[in-house]
Amino acid sequence: MNTKLYRYTASLSVIAFAMVLFVGMTFPSLTSADADTTKALPWGEPVVGLQMAAAFDKENAVIHCWIRNGDSHPVTYVDFFFGYCEESKLEIQQGTAWITFPLHAETFPGMNNAFGAIPNDTKIKDLEPGQIMLDTWERRDDLKRNPYQTKLSHEQLLKISGGDVDLARSLEPYAARQAMLYSISKGDTFTFDLSTAQWSTSFPSQKNLEMRVVQHFFPASPHGKQLFADGTEHILYSAPFVLTIPATTADQK
Repeated sequence: MNTKLYRYTASLSVIAFAMVLFVGMTFPSLTSADADTTKALPWGEPVVGLQMAAAFDKENAVIHCWIRNGDSHPVTYVDFFFGYCEESKLEIQQGTAWITFPLHAETFPGMNNAFGAIPNDTKIKDLEPGQIMLDTWERRDDLKRNPYQTKLSHEQLLKISGGDVDLARSLEPYAARQAMLYSISKGDTFTFDLSTAQWSTSFPSQKNLEMRVVQHFFPASPHGKQLFADGTEHILYSAPFVLTIPATTADQK
């Protein structure tokens, strides 16, 4: 792709992101969960020893997700699947049915793509009873490549953008958002970022949504500690939770 065209497209995408994020939305609060918070959460039904819980953080416009070992024995798992965008989804309840959440929700971390293959640095790990899964492949790989821990400076963004001042400025809201997501999600298995969701156009008459997180995964191979998955797919559901749709400026008038 032409370099100037790529930068222009990237700039437009980030500007659109910034406009949605900062214009006319309020997110009053549940803070990022710590160990005491997760103990009080409702957990979904166990699947091969694993359980999932989730909660909506209105202040930061994210859904925190935790997966733990709900069994009395260690659970072996493949760290690739958990939090990977193609395997982690959101559903909402409409009547008696659960349907896929129709708005964009980005998993964090999640900037890198696996291109349809399990990466060769995937690990098979043991999760102790009651332990929350934290070191997923996405988190290990993305945070290694993209140091979100602190907000990138204008000089760093200018270097990333190849000296394009306008593009560097347009990246500043995105860089700030990524640093914030890192700081609030340290205790999560993964996080859904809802900051780009167009709520009022998709749910004009609803104030609350009943939601759940869906995680597809394959268990570790029973044939030893190798970087492959067994052939039986499992589906893990969080306990349902309520998402209060953020009010837009128009709604508040």
